[in-house]
Amino acid sequence: MQEPGFEDVLAAAEAAHNTLAPAVDHDWTVPSGDVEWDCRYTLDHISNALIFYAGSLATNATERIRNVRNPGDGLLIGDLLESLKISAAILARVIEAQPSSARGFHPAGMADPSGFAGMACDEILVHTSDIAAGLGVVFQPTA
Repeated sequence: MQEPGFEDVLAAAEAAHNTLAPAVDHDWTVPSGDVEWDCRYTLDHISNALIFYAGSLATNATERIRNVRNPGDGLLIGDLLESLKISAAILARVIEAQPSSARGFHPAGMADPSGFAGMACDEILVHTSDIAAGLGVVFQPTA
């Protein structure tokens, strides 16, 4: 099995966007699946996580970095979906540029580029599934 890479992050973000974009007019204040957040907050959380991963890996951080992204409280859902794609692209390019020996801080331990790619895919896919469940839309990403 091939280790996750930047292409996987971009593919996961594209799958999330394609699933959620048609639902921009739904009620995003409903609970997001089984998590305690609403759908809007969960979508914003994905972008925050991706930027956190990118910053940690880009700086080879050895401890938690500050949040460099403001929450998108004032943004429309379509803007938050675009933010997700942008955040994924930033992380993907950081992953692509780093040698496999690079490491960055994560609360679960220091991670390499493939580790951040895997965590990003998990973050995107799991939370997109949560949001889709809350909005009542089907999420079936490709293998």
